[in-house]
Amino acid sequence: TNLLFDWFQLKQGASVRVYSNDRTDVSKLYTHEQNNDQQILGIWPVAADDIWVEFIEPSHSIGQSKFSIGTVVHGYRSITESDDFKALNDSGDCNQDVDCDITPAGADPFMINQVKEDMKKAAAMVVLGSGICSGALVNNTANDGTPYFLSANHCLSGNTGNWAFRFNWRSTVARCASTANSVTGTFNQTASGATLLMNSNESDTALVRITDTGFFNGSPDVIWSGWNRSTTGTPALNFGIHHPRGDIQKVCRDDQGAVRNTRSFNGNATTEMWLISDWDLGVTEPGSSGSPLFNEVGQIIGVLSGGGAACNGTNDNNQIDFYGRFGVAWDFGNSSNSRLRDWLDPNNTGVQTVDTFPSSQQFNNDVSISVNSELCGTAFTNEVVIRNIGLMTVNSVSVLYGFGSSNNSITYAGNIAPGSSDTVVLPVQTTTNVPQNFVINVTNPNGVVDEDTSNNTASNIVSSTTTYDATGIVNLNITTDNFANETTWALEDLSGTVIQQGPASAYSNNSNFTEALNIMPGECYVFTINDSYGDGVCCAQGNGSYELRTDTNVLIVAGGQFANSETTNFGIDSTASINDAAIAVQIYPNPSKGLYNVSLNEIAAYSIYDLSGKLVQAGDLNASTNLVNLSQVSNGLYLINIETATGTVTQKLIKE
Repeated sequence: TNLLFDWFQLKQGASVRVYSNDRTDVSKLYTHEQNNDQQILGIWPVAADDIWVEFIEPSHSIGQSKFSIGTVVHGYRSITESDDFKALNDSGDCNQDVDCDITPAGADPFMINQVKEDMKKAAAMVVLGSGICSGALVNNTANDGTPYFLSANHCLSGNTGNWAFRFNWRSTVARCASTANSVTGTFNQTASGATLLMNSNESDTALVRITDTGFFNGSPDVIWSGWNRSTTGTPALNFGIHHPRGDIQKVCRDDQGAVRNTRSFNGNATTEMWLISDWDLGVTEPGSSGSPLFNEVGQIIGVLSGGGAACNGTNDNNQIDFYGRFGVAWDFGNSSNSRLRDWLDPNNTGVQTVDTFPSSQQFNNDVSISVNSELCGTAFTNEVVIRNIGLMTVNSVSVLYGFGSSNNSITYAGNIAPGSSDTVVLPVQTTTNVPQNFVINVTNPNGVVDEDTSNNTASNIVSSTTTYDATGIVNLNITTDNFANETTWALEDLSGTVIQQGPASAYSNNSNFTEALNIMPGECYVFTINDSYGDGVCCAQGNGSYELRTDTNVLIVAGGQFANSETTNFGIDSTASINDAAIAVQIYPNPSKGLYNVSLNEIAAYSIYDLSGKLVQAGDLNASTNLVNLSQVSNGLYLINIETATGTVTQKLIKE
């Protein structure tokens, strides 16, 4: 039984645990460290028909944590019988456990096996809700341990916030092309939740960021794979690490090396994929999709898209497999939504290869830095994660920061064991509407020189965000040109999560359209309008235009003359004209099957929207307890806007 929380936001000290009635299967402890911007969460399945969900909260924050079970996924057959969700020993007999010797005949047995031993710590199985895929953690040029996870575009089933990841599930006794069973190992290294960053049909590639900070703060035995984005070179040999049919971690090897092959994929007849003509050791199967293809030095060059390879007893069937090429996914498309480069080369270094993180070379005193920044209005915060990738325990680190140069400093004092990390929150900074470079540097671990300074610095360009008063809706008004099918748009939050995007179907030429964008007071957003041809919506092919306006008709941005895209950052003020405190409103039960009691102390008008911005219901409310009926709409999350003479309030409604 697998639970998907469609609302998950815990206060520090609160926790949720799920377990079978007889406690033979107990989940990890889910805490505030699994909170994410989407406020949703998927958990690892519990092997039982009857389960308990146990919630504990500290006395000082009673009633402040929120979670809602939106979906229960129950296997109507045993997990080992389901075609969609297989398990231990369900893959074919020709598969090789990842700890098997994969040395080709006549090769150095140390080199290839050592590379494979490192890379198995990056690979993982992903539960997508009712199905599975494979993938791997992938490094970026900042070498900062950002939890980027690479898989296949066709694995994007359901909301990535509900994904669950299992790392390091390996057999304690390796089964190497045998009808004998693998012996299960520990599988408690699980992470929950992710944010989709990019995906591309062109290369069948997807990149997500795992949002479970608690998993990485717990110092799991994982690494981040390096990569090679070359568009000219070919590998000497390849190997893959994956979870066929949800089985324990397996490995396959191709001695001839993958070759470039142009094939028809998703309607594009010119897509260049990697072709494995025949595996020399092991194969892939359903569930292996999205798994990394490594070259001879352990760099990712592709992700599994599909093919016909399978077992024929303890031998393979001599069929082909196709992998989406890393080099194609690197630079495809006009925005970060479809390219790897924006995420994996944040400093625009232009390098073609990156090694693993942490580096295979270790020093006694070596710390790295990663930064999570949030800017809304003129104030921004920086959460600095200091990771100890050296061999010595770190007790102190100098953290330098400032605009243009690191001219301010604080000293971290604590205890970071090798392979572990700790977090420092810098003082709140303020900026102006003039873009400025904010630099953060960590140095002097334990008061001595850092022996590897390549991963000590992070920077970002910041400028203030204009904020506006709105009560729950921002209107997008679009006038299309002669080629309206080229126009798309997206609304994202500061983490890059897409809140809304459109159109639902292609716009018609030379017409006017209005889209209602759902926003929340106190949040900041990024709006992007795109033109796939690269000539905007005005004025070469008609007089198109667009504008964003608040629901009080205040203009946020207007335009039309741009190339591929135009981006606007804006914030929604949490106070100003919005007076939530003046409205005494209670909504219960919530979640509900569709009938909600809305209790008010004054008359009001209400409107209910789904998450695409579509108005599903509206009406009036009395200064009493009112019954609002949503029985006719689909189950899910909705926003109700209640407007009175004294202000407006927006709340979530959960229909179950």
